[in-house]
Amino acid sequence: MEERVGYVIEDDGWDQERGLHTSYQLLDLLAEHIVAGEVELEWYTSDDWPAAVRAAADRLARRVAPHRNIDEDLCVIAELDESTKSDCLLVAPFAHDASFTRAGGWRDRDIAYFHDENYSRIFWLTESELPAAAAIVGPDNLLTLEEYHRRRRAGSLIGRLRNHLTRKG
Repeated sequence: MEERVGYVIEDDGWDQERGLHTSYQLLDLLAEHIVAGEVELEWYTSDDWPAAVRAAADRLARRVAPHRNIDEDLCVIAELDESTKSDCLLVAPFAHDASFTRAGGWRDRDIAYFHDENYSRIFWLTESELPAAAAIVGPDNLLTLEEYHRRRRAGSLIGRLRNHLTRKG
C-alpha cells in the first residue's frame, strides 16, 4: 500500500466558490478509498447552505438520529454505505468538522479533514494521486503538513520578534 502524506490546501485569496469547487474535486479524487467518516454539523449555519447540502444534511439526520430536534447540532460517525457516503461528502465543506478515513480503522487512516466550514482542509495523498491533486489546486497551493507547520512556527517567531522590537522602540 502506498504511503499517504498530509497536504494542507493553501487558499489565500480564493473566493468561496473556488474553495468549494476544489474541495469537491479532491473528495471525488479520493472517494473510492473513503470507508468511514465523522461529520459535525452546526444547524445555526444551515440557512447559508445550498438547498442540496441542506437536503443531504436532513437525510443524514433522519438516518442517524430520527428523533432529534432539527435545530440540534448533529454528529455523524459511521462506516459509510454509498448513500450515506454521498451525503457526508456533500455536506463536508459546510460542516464545523468533517473527517474521513480509509479501510483499516481510524488510527493513521486519515484521508480528508475539513475544519470550520471549509476554512482549513487537509488531504492525505499518495505519490500517484499528487499530480492530479496539484492539477486541481495548483502545485503552489499544496503544502505538506510538515511544511505548513514549519511556516507557522517561523511566522510565529517573526511575529513575536516584531512585537518585542516594536515595544522597545
